[in-house]
Amino acid sequence: MTEKKRELGTPEELGSGFISTYLQANGHVRPVQQGGHVMTRDEGLKLIKGLMAFYEDNTDEDIKEFNDKLDVRRIVREYWQGGVEEFRDMSWYYQNQIFSTLKSSDLLVEKYFKPEMWNQLKEFEEAEKEREIKREKRKEPKPGFIYVIQEEGGFFKIGKSVNPVTRLKTLQTSHPRPLQLVHVIEVEDMKSIESKLHDLFESKRLSGEWFELTEEDVEFLKGIEKR
Repeated sequence: MTEKKRELGTPEELGSGFISTYLQANGHVRPVQQGGHVMTRDEGLKLIKGLMAFYEDNTDEDIKEFNDKLDVRRIVREYWQGGVEEFRDMSWYYQNQIFSTLKSSDLLVEKYFKPEMWNQLKEFEEAEKEREIKREKRKEPKPGFIYVIQEEGGFFKIGKSVNPVTRLKTLQTSHPRPLQLVHVIEVEDMKSIESKLHDLFESKRLSGEWFELTEEDVEFLKGIEKR
């Protein structure tokens, strides 16, 4: 009669040193001796026989399932204490590690990972994909206008907008002095051109998008053609 296949056991029963536990439970010598002493020849042979028996009794699928159980339980224990908010603050490396482990262990997730946790993670993953799509779209050139607005008293604001006139009205509602739209430049990439102009006049920057420009500076801006 064929001997019944030995079971690996649960993570609670075996822990991380599952091979050592298996060998000891089945009458074989432990691989690590007390005090770190080197094994004798007989002990080494017993260890080899024990390892051979272990791998004869358990397939790679058995071992993978056991390791997956440990991984899923470790994730629950170490990474899910604060729920999805804490997960959101993790580095991409750990987020990816968690998703990779859980996706490769779908059957185990049902047993070791609460369904609501898994659903929240899936929702987070989908939301991240949507955010990534939006981030990529923001990188695409956006046409519009570069405007030059002058404050009564001489200071100038160099900014970007798809509607400079509306932008002027909005600024005026919260500005104590009268504002005047001095010049508008139509561009294919608002963000890029605005950034270049801000860098060009960096030495004359007062605060934010406000600059102390000379008449020559303003004439230079008026001479910029559509680009």
